[in-house]
Amino acid sequence: MASICKDPGGSHRICFMAADGQRRTIWLGVCSLTAARQVANRVEQLVSNQKLGVRHDTNLTQWLRSCPPPLKSKLRKAGLVEESAEPLTITQLFERRLASSLIADASAAVQRRIAASLVEYFGSAMQIDRIRAAEAERWQASLRDAKCARGRPLARSTIGKYTSTARGTFNRAVRWGLIDSNPFAGLKSDSQVNAARQHYVPTTVFRSVLATEQDAKWQAVFSLLRFGGLRCPSEVRALRWSDVDLAPDKLQLTVRSIKTERYAGREQRIVPIVPELRPILDRYAKSVQSKEGLLFPDLPSAVNVRQRFQRMLAKAGVKAWPKLFQNLRASFATDMVERFPTHTVASWCGHSVTIQQKAYMIARDSHFKAATAGGSILGSPSRDSASDIASTAQNSAPHGIASVGADSQSHP
Repeated sequence: MASICKDPGGSHRICFMAADGQRRTIWLGVCSLTAARQVANRVEQLVSNQKLGVRHDTNLTQWLRSCPPPLKSKLRKAGLVEESAEPLTITQLFERRLASSLIADASAAVQRRIAASLVEYFGSAMQIDRIRAAEAERWQASLRDAKCARGRPLARSTIGKYTSTARGTFNRAVRWGLIDSNPFAGLKSDSQVNAARQHYVPTTVFRSVLATEQDAKWQAVFSLLRFGGLRCPSEVRALRWSDVDLAPDKLQLTVRSIKTERYAGREQRIVPIVPELRPILDRYAKSVQSKEGLLFPDLPSAVNVRQRFQRMLAKAGVKAWPKLFQNLRASFATDMVERFPTHTVASWCGHSVTIQQKAYMIARDSHFKAATAGGSILGSPSRDSASDIASTAQNSAPHGIASVGADSQSHP
């Protein structure tokens, strides 16, 4: 039991036996006896919960959150409140999440942008335990009027990304015991895949861009995206000469990805060196004297890599497509699925079958044309529609990855 002692001058103190058996005192200063009794009751609850190892109920949790900082500090010094129980701001929560995860720099930058959006709306001093579901809904609604860095309204897929990231980050706060419930839990998010920004890059178009570059290194860097499905720049930058096996009986790359290494068994993957990629890697290997360490030891920042490719596009007279590097990777996956099982291609590309179908499969004009050309393809006794379409597409590609000159992106 906690006892209340009154000192001269109207000051009160609470004396209690802590969970560890030690007697402790909390000095309240000048206050009414009624207020002192309320605090004493809370102290008894805190001690009881510590002894039993049970979680605080909602009323006690809310009382702790509404405590003035001086009283909260006294409770902490008395061993009744843990340091980790101190509410975090939005920025602190996101930084804690980033510190507990292994993610690429680009992904971390996206999360910080989303945190900045929340801070802009709620304020930098807002503690995460004070955000309510209604306020979370109003934040999501405000995104419809927000602008991206280029001054355009945020796409629905971007709003979906912001929503799912906020929801996931606050879910972690619940798991960590920082908050009791997630105010973003009820928010629905649209698909994060913007079909309008998917673009199939034909091999003929890519080769015309590659022909503007005389440096074997840069030809190899960008070919690893279109003919190897690597992520740029993280996976390209991590490649070592020991990861490249050009022996005729091997022809494979060992690719390490910071995006997937946090998952057991997905620290690295094996990618086949297809016929389109092999001569380009051979040429680069012959141009390099030392084959130790990194494949591209002086690869610049992601911004500079992108600018280099944009200059190549301009030289070739090719208009830059959306998601410059991701659509190269998606075009590789789209081609490979036409020849190999989906789960096999997904393992080569380093993502799940679900993500592959959702984000990397691009509808192609050649398929649409094949479906409308020639005789009947539905219900044919000799050939089914799938094999007919597949054979039509394969006839346009003499070897290696499918090559369709006029193919671009999904048919309207």
